[in-house]
Amino acid sequence: MDDDDAVISAVSLGKKYGSCWGLKNSTFSARKKELAVLLGPNGAGKTTTSKIFATVLKPSKGNASILGLDTVKDHRLARERISFLPQEHELSKDMTPLESVT
Repeated sequence: MDDDDAVISAVSLGKKYGSCWGLKNSTFSARKKELAVLLGPNGAGKTTTSKIFATVLKPSKGNASILGLDTVKDHRLARERISFLPQEHELSKDMTPLESVT
């Protein structure tokens, strides 16, 4: 796959917490109109990967990009192009889903 086609891309992505790798050597990409799904048991690195793409965490190794924007170097621009709703976020009953994302 040409990197220009990737909407999201991870190359050798890793995150270390102390001496333990929470995510190690994850490589994947998805193009427009493709569905990317993170599946795995608890502790597999799904949340860590999501937080790296959301620019909440910096990777310890490798890189992640959204629409060609590096999630570390271009984090401000990347944030303008994504929506991230953590599991623990409480949705307002007074807002529509669109208002919540906006």
